[in-house]
Amino acid sequence: MHGGGAGQRGLNLVHAVQEDGSTRTVNIGAKRTLAVRVGDRVEVLTPGGGGWGSPGSDAAAAAAVAAVWRRDGPPAPPLKAGGSLATYGAAQESV
Repeated sequence: MHGGGAGQRGLNLVHAVQEDGSTRTVNIGAKRTLAVRVGDRVEVLTPGGGGWGSPGSDAAAAAAVAAVWRRDGPPAPPLKAGGSLATYGAAQESV
């Protein structure tokens, strides 16, 4: 994570079987609806997450990870529910 660069982009491919039995690979982009036939394959290569900080700073990365996972500090405050799901849940509990 820390010391990383940019993330990888995603890719959506269709491997379509042609009439002669060969396979044609087509990049279908991010937002598309299409019909596929029996034997066609859809391949979704999900994007990779990028890092943060300067690339190559391994010592800083180790220190950052240690700080996040350190258990000798004060306890974290409890999480508070929010958003539309919390509002719905509160409405259901009040009935």
